[in-house]
Amino acid sequence: MELVCLDAIAGWEFRRGSGRVLEAGWAHGSAAVDPALETRLLDHRSEDDNRRRHCGIYALCDWLAGADLQWLRAVGESDAYFSHDHGFYLTGPQWSISTLEAGRDQPYGLSVPPDRLDPMELERCARALESVTRDQIEEVLSKLPAAWPVDNDELEAVATFADLRRLPVATRLRALVS
Repeated sequence: MELVCLDAIAGWEFRRGSGRVLEAGWAHGSAAVDPALETRLLDHRSEDDNRRRHCGIYALCDWLAGADLQWLRAVGESDAYFSHDHGFYLTGPQWSISTLEAGRDQPYGLSVPPDRLDPMELERCARALESVTRDQIEEVLSKLPAAWPVDNDELEAVATFADLRRLPVATRLRALVS
């Protein structure tokens, strides 16, 4: 994952015919998955390492209030899934301090059935969430570029949101074991 400035590709229409274009500014991204299929389905659970990998997707989506869920699925032998486009996380895309406060106690479970998930990986994800500290959350948030349009009160609200959700999400992950 790297942080890049989009000035050089500002104006590029990222979905042909949509009228939606990239704006100048900062964004994050990762290496391309090619060939890949964008999907809203979380299937192919028995292939590659998806029984384990999907556990992390359930954890991430619930912990950080993911909505408008979509993934890239590597087409071919692995059928591995990669999370992308997190604009609708944190109660977003128009999140605010008040939406974060209102969403703190809400579960953000996936509409995709949790069947055949790896129970050991669900437990590992739950323990990992339980071990995250407020200091670690704040350290990650402190690395955001100063030019991003988010003030200290909003960063504090994001830190509080993520911190308060850790333990309930860990409990919900453990409840997915059938």
